[in-house]
Amino acid sequence: MQMSVLPSFVHIPDEVAMTFGDDAFLLADQVLRAGRITQEQYDKLKGIDDALSHMSGQEHAELWTLDALRSRPEWQKIRFMALAVLDLLGYPMKKPTLDWFTFVGSRPYDDPLGGVDTDSDHRQAQPPS
Repeated sequence: MQMSVLPSFVHIPDEVAMTFGDDAFLLADQVLRAGRITQEQYDKLKGIDDALSHMSGQEHAELWTLDALRSRPEWQKIRFMALAVLDLLGYPMKKPTLDWFTFVGSRPYDDPLGGVDTDSDHRQAQPPS
């Protein structure tokens, strides 16, 4: 369902995960503390966040394709978990509306980090002077 509402120029699997993490789960702990959701609801949301985190990383790159999003059991599990959360929250499953989002296209790069060293094993913490 997400594929039909996201623009074709975005990396759809990434956007599905980021939309959940950045928009649905980002403030979940505060919403829980405010009493707007129950601990059970929070735990179900956290379960989705944890499952997406376990799917992340270069070692799981095969999970982040359109074909994988459509057919891999890991994504099927995410959908099942999301349906359970919607039910627990009392919301019906329906096509999401993302008209409040603004997507901005960019030029694709072979090396988007441009040689930035992202390997934390090579960075040394320096003591304060």
